[in-house]
Amino acid sequence: MSRVTLIHYLAEVRERMSYSPTIMLAVLGCLVVALMLALGGSRWAAAALVPLAGAWLMANQLVEGPTLLALSWNHGITAADVLSMAALMVAFWRLWPPIVRLLDGPTR
Repeated sequence: MSRVTLIHYLAEVRERMSYSPTIMLAVLGCLVVALMLALGGSRWAAAALVPLAGAWLMANQLVEGPTLLALSWNHGITAADVLSMAALMVAFWRLWPPIVRLLDGPTR
């Protein structure tokens, strides 16, 4: 799949998700539950946070809020995007130590 086709596909998915508050609430609920479980120590929940953060960026159009940081004339980071950034930081925090241990190899 070419890059242009992928961008158009993602734009279409985002457009369709913007009309469905049910999808938005389902993604938000899953994201919050996975976030709480990851904060409690679950690595599986931390791994689930990565795709859920991406899904939240696609589904949060109905509740985006004010633009906090303008990246270009038509792109920016909104208040709702902060939840995805927080989820990615928690996932990184929980998953980084096991990844480092795995990359270090067996200890002798």
